[in-house]
Amino acid sequence: MENIDKPSVEIDTQKSTLAFRMEKGKSLDLAAFHAALKKTRLGKSAGSQVSFLQLTAVGQITGEKELRLRVKGTNQELVLAQAPDAQDATDNATLFQRLQKERGSTDIEVTGRLEGWKGRFPEVLKKDMPRVPVLLVTGYKVHE
Repeated sequence: MENIDKPSVEIDTQKSTLAFRMEKGKSLDLAAFHAALKKTRLGKSAGSQVSFLQLTAVGQITGEKELRLRVKGTNQELVLAQAPDAQDATDNATLFQRLQKERGSTDIEVTGRLEGWKGRFPEVLKKDMPRVPVLLVTGYKVHE
């Protein structure tokens, strides 16, 4: 994969996780990432699975009926949705309801898990990537 900050790559075999950051000013092309994983040709006999794909992206919140994040410096958009396990706020507004109020903010960092990235290989990879992926929001931060 291109544009990965190589020193940031962390593989934890105990937790079965892979973590990495993109190079400064670069973003992850989700379709290319999906295609690269598909090329590994992991089979059922490998016993491999994906529990989730967590992303953090910076951009602008748009949309009225369907909340979206327009990823800064790219032509990528993510549909934003309430994650079932997202923490509720103390003011009785859910995390997602608070995020909706940030519509129009230009630099907002949103973290969540991509919908559909759960299950055994190769079943997860057989699904086509949606044109606009859904990010189940677990947190956000407004950049001042």
